[in-house]
Amino acid sequence: MTVKAKKKAQTQKILLQGELTISEAGSIARQFTQVFAGHDEVIIEIGAVESVDLTFLQIICSAHQTAIKTGKTMKLGEIKSQRFLDFHKDAGFVRNRECCSSPAHTCVWNS
Repeated sequence: MTVKAKKKAQTQKILLQGELTISEAGSIARQFTQVFAGHDEVIIEIGAVESVDLTFLQIICSAHQTAIKTGKTMKLGEIKSQRFLDFHKDAGFVRNRECCSSPAHTCVWNS
């Protein structure tokens, strides 16, 4: 997994690429924790993905819920990986309604 960060004021963009799987889950979660500690808004961009699994999709949901609970904003930016988009769809993460965990009923997958 490769993480590249681009900072703009209180917004932090993170580009994730490579292995987005359970073997990288700890590293991805630590990156999110560090970024949210110093920024009010985080934008996740997905680059060239070698592999992706449900763990990564769940980490994204968890990070979004944590952002909401702490008064921060998280959204998905540009997704350049067809492999990721196909897996996201096949795994059932395409949403037709908003997240019930969010007071504003927002869903990171609909942003």
